[in-house]
Amino acid sequence: MSHAYQIHKQECAYFMTLTTVEWVDLFIREKYKQIICDSLNFCIEKKGLEIFCYVIMTSHIHLIARARNSDLSNIMRDFKKFTSGTLINEIRLGSESRKTWLLKIFEQGGEKQTNKSAHQLWQYNNHAVEVYSPKFTLSKIKYIHNNPVMEGTVEFPEQYYYCSARDYAGLKGPVHVSVLNLHNLFY
Repeated sequence: MSHAYQIHKQECAYFMTLTTVEWVDLFIREKYKQIICDSLNFCIEKKGLEIFCYVIMTSHIHLIARARNSDLSNIMRDFKKFTSGTLINEIRLGSESRKTWLLKIFEQGGEKQTNKSAHQLWQYNNHAVEVYSPKFTLSKIKYIHNNPVMEGTVEFPEQYYYCSARDYAGLKGPVHVSVLNLHNLFY
């Protein structure tokens, strides 16, 4: 397995992309996005996760985050494990019109793993890149916030509810974000 895009420095902030297996468009339902928001907020409040920027797209989540307790890998592992189980349970028991199709894809994802699991919702890695300079950080914030605009979902980033662009525009989003002072970033 490649060591690129891994969290090597547990105390640092990282730009991460968490992607569903096969890039499945799972997060088209409000209830699924709310599960993600609630889980992120739990990690913020109980596990020491600090999120500076995020967006929840249909098949992936981008975020810039760090762990106050220098335990970022474990927090992300726990987040993915919990949300995977919760989302699969919601698909099974809820009124999901794509239930059979989704469960089949997640079952196939589990079968492909070395340790074989019943289901796999998230791709294995977090595509983590250390945030190393103000210029790089600002470019990633712009990229994250403009994802819904580039997809054609909204005209302006702050219009998309499941994105920290709202917080940076003085509005409130569903995830407790630590807004960076971009004028004093890294100083």
